[in-house]
Amino acid sequence: MDKKLSNKPVTEKDKLPFSNAAITKWIPTYGDSKDRFKKRPLDVPRDSHLKGLRLRHSRSTRKKDFILGFWFNGKQHEHTLGTFNVKKFDTKKVNDKLYKIVKEHTNDKGLWIKNPKITEKEGERTTVKRQIDEHKKKTVRETIEEFCEAGFPRGTRDGKLTARSISKVCRYLIGYNWRTKHLKFLDDDEGNGYVDFVPNYHKRTAKPLGWKDLFKKFPPGDSKYFIKKKYANPFGSISLYDDDTYGKTLIEDFTRERIKKYLKKYKRYGSKKNLLASLNGLHAPINMSRAYYFRRVHPKSFFIIKCYQKALECTI
Repeated sequence: MDKKLSNKPVTEKDKLPFSNAAITKWIPTYGDSKDRFKKRPLDVPRDSHLKGLRLRHSRSTRKKDFILGFWFNGKQHEHTLGTFNVKKFDTKKVNDKLYKIVKEHTNDKGLWIKNPKITEKEGERTTVKRQIDEHKKKTVRETIEEFCEAGFPRGTRDGKLTARSISKVCRYLIGYNWRTKHLKFLDDDEGNGYVDFVPNYHKRTAKPLGWKDLFKKFPPGDSKYFIKKKYANPFGSISLYDDDTYGKTLIEDFTRERIKKYLKKYKRYGSKKNLLASLNGLHAPINMSRAYYFRRVHPKSFFIIKCYQKALECTI
């Protein structure tokens, strides 16, 4: 997102030393302000590739991100380089990463001739195309596991689903099972949802260490973990992940015809609509080389599987 320049001059007092020790110790105070972030420029040489480097502290997550401020096409931009971590991403690693970025995106005068944000997105598109080709060889269950581990990304724009949306998606993809009793759905300050793992005192099960641990404790298709009480599951539904017929299907074989048959398991329109919204998040190709997303067109008659190349209509 483009940012406006501040007219307030930056003094050497405002700058933070560019060292692991100084960055680790820096914990800003927010007081009564409602600010979600605090930024502080780093004390780096003005004529070096580190020019414009600053640190951003998140009030909610307490994470410290390296941010690069640069001018491109007459506007000031910000590019996130990564989250500070003494072991994984410290000052040396951000220095090396920024050196490569500046070398590839500036001219001999030090002016930015390419936008690193656009370069990064183009690299992601290439990676996504390669992943889609590999993705076709995986089952529906494996795809659901990857979707959860990826943090429930949005289908049509950057960011994550909200906590409320993640809760609905989990119900249809991995729910009606005791595994969802170990999940807590929350939103960060930017409106992105995330999952926190919690213990379940009723079942006396410990807090899962992560998604892999959760799926290991509650394997797919094991009926002893199904929620069968009428008040919690009045229609006796099971999730797509636990369905042996469709869960074991290769994602490239999970065609529109199979999706239509699977939808018939749900009698109510609201359930079908929520299921389609959940499937939308999987970015699963349907015998095509591009990702798809679902869109409701008429509440009672049909839905559209809309692809980048063509749209296919099918009745429910």
